[in-house]
Amino acid sequence: VTLHNICDQIKNLDIDAQAKQAILDQCHQMIETELTEKRLKMELTVGDSEFLSKLQKKHPNLNQRELRVSLMVKLNYDTREIARSIGISTRGMESIRYRMHRKLGLDKHKSIKTYLAELASETI
Repeated sequence: VTLHNICDQIKNLDIDAQAKQAILDQCHQMIETELTEKRLKMELTVGDSEFLSKLQKKHPNLNQRELRVSLMVKLNYDTREIARSIGISTRGMESIRYRMHRKLGLDKHKSIKTYLAELASETI
């Protein structure tokens, strides 16, 4: 049974239209999250593993979620895609980026994306 099958079964239920739509919206969001996860797994390369290792050595205070977000930022995912992938709101993602900015020790004029690109291009 796949999420697509479940969504199709929900469409055929005889329930309140508003409740059905809310359930279908959740189902579609889960499908998008699953697709993003699959895409991220396919994109993970040896270089990405080295990047994560380098980032973790330089910033051991980053947690697993922040490391994952860092990799997705490096891979040019936008805030909405990242938020959906880790199952939080866009506003929640903005909070994570704010905390990461502080943990990385960046001044307010330097973006996380720029910093991570520079870190990725450094030689070990």
